[in-house]
Amino acid sequence: MSFKPLRFLRDALAPAQPEPAADAITPPVFDLPGSDWRPEPAARVRAPSATLFARRAARLRALAEGHALADFLGFAAAVADQQQRLLDSDDPQCALGGLRANFNAIVAALRPRFTPAIAAAVAALEARDDVSLGLLGANLAGGRLPEAGAGFAALPLLGAALQVGATRAALLNAALVELPEHEVLACPVCGGAPVASVLRRGESGHGERHAVCGVCASEWHVGRIRCLACGDNAGISYLAAVPADGATEGAGFKRPAVELECCDACHAATKIVSLERDPAVEPVADDLATLPLDWLAAEDGWLRYGFNLFFLAPEAEVIEGDDDFAEEDGRA
Repeated sequence: MSFKPLRFLRDALAPAQPEPAADAITPPVFDLPGSDWRPEPAARVRAPSATLFARRAARLRALAEGHALADFLGFAAAVADQQQRLLDSDDPQCALGGLRANFNAIVAALRPRFTPAIAAAVAALEARDDVSLGLLGANLAGGRLPEAGAGFAALPLLGAALQVGATRAALLNAALVELPEHEVLACPVCGGAPVASVLRRGESGHGERHAVCGVCASEWHVGRIRCLACGDNAGISYLAAVPADGATEGAGFKRPAVELECCDACHAATKIVSLERDPAVEPVADDLATLPLDWLAAEDGWLRYGFNLFFLAPEAEVIEGDDDFAEEDGRA
């Protein structure tokens, strides 16, 4: 295990940087029956917070300040606002986790922000019947993405609708789920793939690590040093972005709260965030804000594995120039 600081200036975040590698590892990966890992007796699945999306929206707005991807992060915050509104809603259709109802509600609230490109993609999804939209949603939740085409750029909005229903179900069911005897690399509540993992101080005073589901936001205990893509626990290293003039060792060095866990066995790279180093981190929000770290790591052959439903489309369709997420006045 090793830590490797990756230096970059702010202009390294600019959209003009080289595009990430086209290859990707397709989630989800499920379990490893041969693993020697066993959960602690008290290890349980952690249910998502009832204010999950409100906290995510606040974190996204904080991260957007001065960020090169400010419009993108601001739009994601607006989506999270609507997700929280739906999660709190008493509307029977939304309360039942209806994909169509949640999707329509999110679209209706955000439509004034859409550029023509996003509006056309949304229209393509709206034109699907309920069965077709449901199948697309089921595939999306399982990490099976369609080829880029009509509607692809609107998949993050469909993903947002999926998250509302999945999170509502997880609030009811996650606490009832116990981990199996072998380690699982997919969510034991909904089967989704992890977006990242989170480190925190446990009740015993020791550090604990949980994988975070990219769909329902449930968390489950995983080994402290373990690749979330293939399960290997050897050849793990960590990459992080530090200021060009920042210390990387010694008394003045503070290890960043967000790092990439890189696996030599499968070449996957997944975010790992530390609540001990920064109590404000939120896995989905901080993953989006540190996408440039994935792109820089891709130049060295590391493949992004984290399953973030708000970053599914090719870079050129989603955040090129940040224009697709800007309002008419140029800001989201």
